[in-house]
Amino acid sequence: MNIEAAATAPPHFFLRGFRAPPGQVFDANHPNAEPVGTVVTRARLRFDGTAIAAGDVRLDDEPYPTFPAEGPFKCESDIAPWKPVADVVVVDRLVSFLTPLQQVDLGPPPVPQAVAGHIELSNFGTVAVDRGGGFGAITARPFGWRRRDTGVRLNQAGRIGSANDPSSLSGFKADLFDLPDQYDNLLQNGRPLVGEAPFSPGDRIRFGDAAGPVTVLTIPAAPAVALTRDGAPLDPPVNLTPRVDTVVMDREAGHFSLTWRVAFVWEARLEDATLEIS
Repeated sequence: MNIEAAATAPPHFFLRGFRAPPGQVFDANHPNAEPVGTVVTRARLRFDGTAIAAGDVRLDDEPYPTFPAEGPFKCESDIAPWKPVADVVVVDRLVSFLTPLQQVDLGPPPVPQAVAGHIELSNFGTVAVDRGGGFGAITARPFGWRRRDTGVRLNQAGRIGSANDPSSLSGFKADLFDLPDQYDNLLQNGRPLVGEAPFSPGDRIRFGDAAGPVTVLTIPAAPAVALTRDGAPLDPPVNLTPRVDTVVMDREAGHFSLTWRVAFVWEARLEDATLEIS
């Protein structure tokens, strides 16, 4: 596939992966694995809604400073295989929400389990979502990310067991992709998600702080993504509609980072097609 990005295109990344067909799960040997292409782009907004430089697509998890690479994470990779729900996360300086006793334990790794658990699970306040009909239920959200290799996320993460470039894979290889047997069609957000679906332009997210301040994020216009050949849309066309599946509110930096993602079924005719991003 050829990738043509306009001068105004946001930071972006294209990868190839696999999911279960709609309504199915992977069986023990994964023979029904369905190839997909996924486009990831980024955006960044100040709390007042003005756009700023988005930074590169994050290829690796970013731990808090002085913490080990395995977490807890301040920011998660933008190319995580999939999001079980639309992630809404708040991060801040550690000293802003750890108790004085917990701060004493901050230092070189290993980080005490109690402190690491507090960072991943501490409640920062509330989130409410407005999808055009008014703000819905108020939901408490924690700081940071739960690790992918423990607890509820263990059976959610598609773990790539090879250093091979996923964008070059031509077929499903069970020895390279360690997928749980009950892995379902949520891989790479290939269908609407149960619970909080990815966000569309105009959706609003209301962040309530325990100290009282309220900040509202309005999802901006989506990047334009299209598949063409010789400058014309493919026939039959492939409809691509990016959605925001990750919102990170960085209180220390005073901005939101948004991850847009769109997945589509991979077909042989796409090998020589052009992916346009603007």
